[in-house]
Amino acid sequence: MQKVMDQYHDLDTDTEEGKWEYGKAWVRCRFASVLRYFGEYELANLVLNDPAATNMRIKDGLIRFFKDTGPMDDEFFMKVLL
Repeated sequence: MQKVMDQYHDLDTDTEEGKWEYGKAWVRCRFASVLRYFGEYELANLVLNDPAATNMRIKDGLIRFFKDTGPMDDEFFMKVLL
């Protein structure tokens, strides 16, 4: 997790985009920490090392879980993805 956060250490957090990127990295690290706590090491490594694959799994899972609630647009997924 420290390696991931070190990659974002030099971001300019005075800008909105820098804050957003740093925040997403921080949330990914916290999420991976919780997954490791529960013994989900493979998924935790995926969260840390491949955010695109993680986001696709989250999106697929949400679509399956909420299939009866109607269509979900891309704006919704942009808010919940890492």
